[in-house]
Amino acid sequence: MEELATTKQKIYGIVKSLKSDNANEAETRFKLIDTILKDVLNWETKDIDVEKHVREDNVSTFADYILKTANTAIVVEAKRISNFALGDYNQRKILLGRRFLETELGSAVVQARDYARGLGIDFACVTNGVLWFIFPAQRHDQVSFNDSSGILFSSLDEIFDTYYSEFTGLINRSSVLAGSLELNLYGRAENQIDQRHLKSFFSPYSNISKDNPIYENLSNQIVTSFSEKVLSFDAEEFSRLYVPNAQNIRFDTKIRMTVSKRDTVVSKKTTRLMKAKDRERFVEKIAINNDFSKLAFIIVGTVGCGKTTFLHYLEKVKLQDLLSDKSNNFHWIRIDFLESTKDTPYTKFIYDHLFKYIQNSNLGEKDYSILPAYSEEIESLKRGPLAFLSDENEKNREISNLILADYKEKSPYIEKIFKYHADKSNIYIIVDNIDQIESDEKQGELFSATLSIARKLDLNLIICLRQSTYIRNRNSPLINAYDYEYGQIDPPSVLGVLSKRFDLLSAIVEGISFSFIAENGAKVKVENASEVIGLLKESVLGSEVGRQIDILASEDLRLALRMTRDFLEKGYSNTSQGIQSYAEGKKYILPRHEALRAIIVGNHTVYDENYSAVGNVFDSKLSIHNLQLLKLFILNACVNRATLSSFEGIDGDEIIEHLKNIGVAKKYTRQVLKVLCAQRYLFTPSHTVSEDIAMYAPSRLGGYVVRELLVDFTFLENLMFDTYISDDETWQNLKEISHEIESEKNIIRKIDIRVKRIRFFWKYLTKSYSPLLSESLKRTLPSEWCNDLFGDNTVSLESTFSRVKRSANRNYSKPKRS
Repeated sequence: MEELATTKQKIYGIVKSLKSDNANEAETRFKLIDTILKDVLNWETKDIDVEKHVREDNVSTFADYILKTANTAIVVEAKRISNFALGDYNQRKILLGRRFLETELGSAVVQARDYARGLGIDFACVTNGVLWFIFPAQRHDQVSFNDSSGILFSSLDEIFDTYYSEFTGLINRSSVLAGSLELNLYGRAENQIDQRHLKSFFSPYSNISKDNPIYENLSNQIVTSFSEKVLSFDAEEFSRLYVPNAQNIRFDTKIRMTVSKRDTVVSKKTTRLMKAKDRERFVEKIAINNDFSKLAFIIVGTVGCGKTTFLHYLEKVKLQDLLSDKSNNFHWIRIDFLESTKDTPYTKFIYDHLFKYIQNSNLGEKDYSILPAYSEEIESLKRGPLAFLSDENEKNREISNLILADYKEKSPYIEKIFKYHADKSNIYIIVDNIDQIESDEKQGELFSATLSIARKLDLNLIICLRQSTYIRNRNSPLINAYDYEYGQIDPPSVLGVLSKRFDLLSAIVEGISFSFIAENGAKVKVENASEVIGLLKESVLGSEVGRQIDILASEDLRLALRMTRDFLEKGYSNTSQGIQSYAEGKKYILPRHEALRAIIVGNHTVYDENYSAVGNVFDSKLSIHNLQLLKLFILNACVNRATLSSFEGIDGDEIIEHLKNIGVAKKYTRQVLKVLCAQRYLFTPSHTVSEDIAMYAPSRLGGYVVRELLVDFTFLENLMFDTYISDDETWQNLKEISHEIESEKNIIRKIDIRVKRIRFFWKYLTKSYSPLLSESLKRTLPSEWCNDLFGDNTVSLESTFSRVKRSANRNYSKPKRS
């Protein structure tokens, strides 16, 4: 408050001096308006441009001030300190109607509006240092200028004594960065409201409808081979499929980027279960527990890394001998919460599994389990109430009724059986897919139910969790209820897994025959389907297709399998040519763009990031023009930093400060960082994305997008369909060209027009990226923020266009007659 009082006193002194000297506009600007902009509204010197040239109707004029950041700009029209005659216009909000615009203040508003429109700026302010009037100079929501309103602060007394918070909350730097002008003058922070997405009107693949005939005839076998259905296979087959070692890539030379490793999320000693020695020690500890001491393990891993598969590997392969020999008193009870329903309480769900296990194992046998478990109770009854019965059959009937009552109720029966065996057997309850339940509250209930039952029945416990789920719960009493030991699952090689799945597919289609009609109308007969699986495998492994799946899956095996299925279903044209070439011993090279299209689009006809494994880096989905490419801007900086061999991550606070410096509010930066992590472009080595700012590192996928896919024809064309186009001229051009493409029958000509459309899109992206780049250069941000991403890649893009055109001419040109 002291600082504000001092500033107020200083400003009032300047006003008094200016009025007594009848100061002109230049003095008013230099002494008063500059002071308020910097000392009261906290605009920085680098934010302020003065005497900005504006040319309109062949007349050169100059805007007094432009307050400019990467996200917003305001024209400030300054007047001398003499008072405006306000007349009847002294309310807070003033409609910009014709009557108002005829006043002295209204005339200045028109002047500022025209400057702003000439510079392509949305907001303007008129001030004489004492009066401040802020208004929208142009709108993008179908509301006319004359139907809009401006906000008036008519005097410094009004500002400092009554409306200081409102004044600064509207036009000080931090408020403007957070969207205060849009919110107060438009009624919302967003300035993108129309459905300007090509996907709403067109489809790039409307002419593609036929599936790969190999997939059509072998779909069941392909789905089985490239899904989690293999978890139900027998031990021998499963053992051949399992990849027991983790992938280890430290530096990707193709994209020239250090591939950072995620930290271990557990502060205690952690067993790396994908390392042979660590895995054997883990298995030995589980299997050889002769004193029947109680063990509790948490196994953590990223999404899709193979946690469930590892559990099946333990059960089917490493512990097979123990589980098959009932004399070992070893029990393995796996509970998968993917099988749970919303209507079933978690305690009941767990007890139902335990009850079913007792029924199907020797724990349900009379002499081995039931009579010993009830022995004390039976003896007590025989000494007591049943002593009055002389008929042994009648006594046994009463004992049977007692046990049967517990059996029907389930929980008393289960508890007696397990408590009896607790110090005589190694009984493990294995809990998987807790984190498939989305609600944190429900996850807490499930934890509580699981741990309570395990402790009550004195069971050994193994819980599999995503690392993010563990982090959310690691300080909770639920986690601290046990002295856990920890295991870590690191994802294996994607290509190694796919190779084994193709071998499986080849085996299960052995001897199957099918036929189909080729692209040229000929009937093609395949005598033995396993022979064409080699073609499919060759099209993926050791090719660009496999590399794409490996990188785009970003260590998520479940996603990699899905991508492979999508590719086999939708990404393979000219099948008959491929089969014929393969049969002749020739290598059939699949066009990489077809594979990428299938991976990006999946089962949809047009790209939409809501349904794709690949997020749209060309649209941050903030609905704000100048921040549309913020996602790509942040990702590019992180990838640039990761080229250093010493790279370990970039601090979130550093990202936020750099972006705040160029004019991006903290809330937008946080929002985009969260999305980049969710879409697997960035990750936090500590696995957290929360209010506590973390370290961030780009994934291989992030590096691949910035260094390669940015100039890929298929990538650009598909993502273009889900990108908002704010520029009117670009939007009209893209629509007209898209109509032209749909009407064109000649394939080569169609390719030329598609190239033309992407050139327009690239120009739009370049323009959208420019405010972020120019402000970074202007404010001398570190070099990783300052490279001209689109300018530097324009030559590469033209090479891509040339390659696409050559390919089209090679494949579709009619041979010349001799």
